[in-house]
Parts: sequence; C-alpha cells; structure tokens
Amino acid sequence: MKTRYGIFLIFCLLLSFMLRVQALGCGCSGSKPGSCYKCVNGSWVEYGNCWGGCPCCDFCSDCWCTTCPITGGNLAGPNELYVGWNTIFALTINTGGAPCGYCDIEWSGGGEPATQQGGATFTTHWDTIGEKTVTATSSSCSWSFSKEVTVFTLDLSISGVPDEQEAIPGKYISVNNDDDDANGVPDKTDNGPVIGEDDLVEITLSIEPELHSGIARLAFWVGGGCPVKAWQAETKGVEVTLPKSWDLSQETLPAQLYVEGYRAGDIELVLFYNERASQHDIVVFHVVGVEIIRPKGSLSAAKNPSASWLSTPPCYHFDFQGLVSGATETYNLTIQGNVAPIPPYGYKWMLDSSAGTLTNDTSSSPTHAAPASEGQGTLTLKAMIDSEYTGLKDEKNVKIYEDHLGRDYANFETGGSCLSGWKVTTFNVDPQPSMGPWNCHGSVWHAYNGSGSGNSSSTVGWSPTPYPYPDATDWTDIESALDRGDVVSFWGGPPGYTLLQHSHTCRVSSSQMYGANNEPSVDFDNSPPATWKWDECSSKEYFDAVNAASQAKWGYDYIRLVKVHNKP
Repeated sequence: MKTRYGIFLIFCLLLSFMLRVQALGCGCSGSKPGSCYKCVNGSWVEYGNCWGGCPCCDFCSDCWCTTCPITGGNLAGPNELYVGWNTIFALTINTGGAPCGYCDIEWSGGGEPATQQGGATFTTHWDTIGEKTVTATSSSCSWSFSKEVTVFTLDLSISGVPDEQEAIPGKYISVNNDDDDANGVPDKTDNGPVIGEDDLVEITLSIEPELHSGIARLAFWVGGGCPVKAWQAETKGVEVTLPKSWDLSQETLPAQLYVEGYRAGDIELVLFYNERASQHDIVVFHVVGVEIIRPKGSLSAAKNPSASWLSTPPCYHFDFQGLVSGATETYNLTIQGNVAPIPPYGYKWMLDSSAGTLTNDTSSSPTHAAPASEGQGTLTLKAMIDSEYTGLKDEKNVKIYEDHLGRDYANFETGGSCLSGWKVTTFNVDPQPSMGPWNCHGSVWHAYNGSGSGNSSSTVGWSPTPYPYPDATDWTDIESALDRGDVVSFWGGPPGYTLLQHSHTCRVSSSQMYGANNEPSVDFDNSPPATWKWDECSSKEYFDAVNAASQAKWGYDYIRLVKVHNKP
C-alpha cells in the first residue's frame, strides 16, 4: 500500500514539472514577441494575420484582422454660428465599442481652414454669412457624414452713427423733458402717441440670414435702473420693455425700435443670440439731462405753462419777456438751467446779441444784461464735455421790449375782458392764468413802470396840462402834444364835482390810446356803465362817447376836464 502511494506522488511531481516547462516556452528562447505567437518545437511561431498591422478599416480580434463593424455615425456641431468665430465639429463613429473606423478621414466644406486631413475633430470659421455644409469622409471605411450650419451676423445700429463710433464714443441723447405735443407735461411722461415728437433715436436690429430658431434678446448693461425706454414708433405709443426677448421660431425680430432718454446715465444696449457672449452687438447711449429751467416759457412755444406767467415783482408778464436797458424800472431776464450728471458734463450758455449779453456763461445761472434797443433772440444751453459740444441743447426764445407799455400790449391786446376773473390768453399759455380786476388807472401805472396790482384809484402824478371843456382847437393841441407813454386823464361827474373818471396811455399816436376798461362805449343804465374791456381809441372818441351817453341820460356832460400828462 505504501509503495503504490509513493509511485503516485512521484507521477504527480513529474507531471507538474512537465507542465511548468511547457508554460515557460517549452524551451523557446527570449520573451514572447506578441500576443499572437506560440512556442512550437522550441521556436516562437506567429499565428493569425494581425502581425504587422491590419488594414485601415479593420481591427485585430483574437489575432485575426476583422472588418470594422460600423453601424452609423454622427458629425456634431452648431446649427448656427456667428460669422468670424471658430467652432469645433466632432466626429463620432458607431462601432459597438470596437477600436476602429477613425482612419483615412478627410474634412471639407470649412471656411478657414477649408479642409483637413485626419483627426476626429475639425476647427474652422467663416468670414461670410450663409448656409454651409461641413463633411467628414473616409474612402477606406466607405462612410461620409455631413453637418449643415447657418453662418450669420447680427447687427445693432444707431441711425446716423457710423459703426465704428456706436460704442466709442456712442450716441449722446437728452432726457426727453420737452413738450412737443404742447399738452403741458414733459414728453417723457407721455405714453403717446406724442404729436410732433422729435427726440427719440432710431436703432436698427437685424440677423442675417434670417433665423427661424433660437432666442434673440435686447438687453442692457448698466448699473442701476435703465435710463432709456424703447418704443415701437418714433412718436411712442407701444413701449418695448427692456430686456426684451423674441422667440425666432414664432416671432420676427423688429427691424427698428426708437430709444428715448428717460433719465441721465450711460447705458450699453446689447443684442444677443441665444445668450451667447460671442454672438452679440453693442451700442452705447449717454443720456444727458440738459434743460433750461428759467425762463419756463418761450416766445414761440406751441404751449407755455402757466408757471411762465409771473405774478410776483416785477410782476404780470411772461418770464421770457424783458425790457431794454434804458426803460423805466427795467429788469433783466432770470436765467437758470440744469445739466446732469456733473461731472463729466458742463454748461455753455449762448444768447443772440439782439436779446442782450450773458456773463458767467459756464454756470447754471448766468447773468443777463439787456440790450439798448428792442429785439428778440434765442437763448441756448449746451451740454459740454470739457470744451467739446455733445450736440445736446435746450433752447428758448426771448423778447426784449421797448418799455412796459409794449410788453403789456403784447400780453393783454384788445377786446378781452378786464373784470375780475379775466384770463391771460396770449402766447399759448395753458392753463390760462386768472387775474383780478384791472381798471384804467391800474393799467396806466403798469404800462409806465410795471407796478401795482392792475387796480388803482389814482393815475400818474406827472405835471398836467389841463383842458377844461375842450373844443376843436383844444383837441388839436391835445393830439399834437401826445407821444408814446404820455397819459390823458378825464375828470368830471355830477354837476359840481370834478373827480378823476378815467385815464389811458398813448401807445403810438393820439389815435392809439390804450388801457383797461377803455372801450368808448358807456351805458349809464347798466352797472357798471362801462364795458370793462381792454381797448384802444383816441381820447376824443372816449370823451365824446361818455358825454353822449350822459347827455342822453341826464342832459349834461359827465366829463368836463381833460388833462395831458407828458411822460417825464
């Protein structure tokens, strides 16, 4: 029994040794040259056909070259590409995981570069817009894959501004504080349409060629709130709230919008496509507040605010009206403006010489000096950067009158009421200011020196030349004695009384005596008997009209004394 066990053990050891020798090469020298070799009778022998490599579109499987099992592939890249920007096209070959298929690749259809030999990726760009087709081909593997891409450009432009200046320096626009539609409120607060609106700036938006997918977005880059508004029309009406997006699969990008300055500040408007930083265009707006605050009105305005009518000394005239330097109780225009923000902007005032001169013309409140003769002109406030004009300004037209009389005649004219509650209707003022009662003597004082409230119980105190019961010769003398600014007063009343009844001022000649309650029409059956209208007539016309009415009523002349007061 022991002998059999020993023989079996020896057999096992010998078998193990023989197997080990075979595993070590069975006597083959050197290391194994490759996986597809085996040791035969002491020599390494190649088997299979992978030795030396397989053909381009084969791969080595269990030491034998096998045809690549290509089931398809994909050429990945963008559907749209911004002109001039590089992009990568990437090739994927479906082989079920086999390491093959990516050989003998030829790329074509690119821009710069147009072609490429080899590689699973291809980087290119185009400098022209349009539909492009990139193709990857392998003649050895008999496959070809293509990708269509739309090369586009987008453009955001400011009308009238060259492309190279749209960002630097950009476009200066003013806060839309004027009142083009003359409705009494700043245009920036009107939703419109605003008739006559001329302060909005057109911007144009385009994507070429037209895209029918993706999102176009008009946004802004600015710290704080947006200082502009965008509108569909140049007269406002429908606001386009920023930022604004358009889904190009359902909407069309508008060809133009209109930008309004709403408050002072700088802003970059940006047109994006699909929110890609590389696919955008920028324009810059600098919104500047430039406004003449005083005068509030303007000689030629389509509508003047009621605040332009002054009821504090020197009172009862428009704030754009002044007097020549030599006039009685003359005054200069009060001028004030606003330019914002400061810095970087500053002031520059200008005034036509026909309306006077300005000092401190780079301050917010320059000093006006009236001219020596009557005239009118344009007052201009310009917004400046250092000594450079931004192109933004505000203007008012002002008028310098010969005297208070000339200004009052322009303001009150003839034919209108002067009773309590009467309205100033001239120079398109709206709302029209309501006035207290003006009588003849009050208008005489105001025409002389601008004083008073328009109502007085006395006339001027200049030394008079009296004409009691004037006859035709007296009237000839009276009329020849009158010059501009002279006053004629009328005295009388019931028999036994010589009281001041009326006075008026010579505007041009004796036939043009002007004042309140001056219509030569009296009816003593009415209360009050006079018509209380601003009017112009000769002194004789007034004298005769009153006495004709009193003769008809009572049988006597109500006015019996006329005095001529020559202006000192």
